[in-house]
Amino acid sequence: MPKIGLARPAAVLWTCIAAWLFAPPVFAQDEAAALERAVKLFDAGDYVAAQELLVGIDRGKLSAKQQATRDEYLNRAQTAITMSEKAVRDLEDAETAMAENDRAQAERLVAAVTANEYAPATVRADAVELQRKLQANKTATAQAQPPPPPGAAAPPPKKNGNG
Repeated sequence: MPKIGLARPAAVLWTCIAAWLFAPPVFAQDEAAALERAVKLFDAGDYVAAQELLVGIDRGKLSAKQQATRDEYLNRAQTAITMSEKAVRDLEDAETAMAENDRAQAERLVAAVTANEYAPATVRADAVELQRKLQANKTATAQAQPPPPPGAAAPPPKKNGNG
């Protein structure tokens, strides 16, 4: 059986201690890098991933300016997630309204989705497509209606009150 000396475990122990002593500056850099990644994720529209990253950042390891940026983007991410989810619900409700022939409600909901700056690109594209269908349906319905009978288009003349 080979003999293991104390030199090898001691070297490993000292290496671990040295790594631990030099770790705090690296962690501070990691926090700043994480903040930058979170901002990029937010700007790319990945609000959930941005929020998860922002929540995991230790504010105490950031400068005052970085803390303000983190807090701002955390608030914005929460708003974006809520509004993104609302866009999905509004599109689903618009599809239901269209299926139920409630064109006015469908148009209102589609308009809300397309106006929502946080609507995911796929949801926005689906809303635009639904808007086209609504417009085509509206045009087809208008063309399919027969013209009014003669005389029905003009309102009856008013009596002038003299008798």
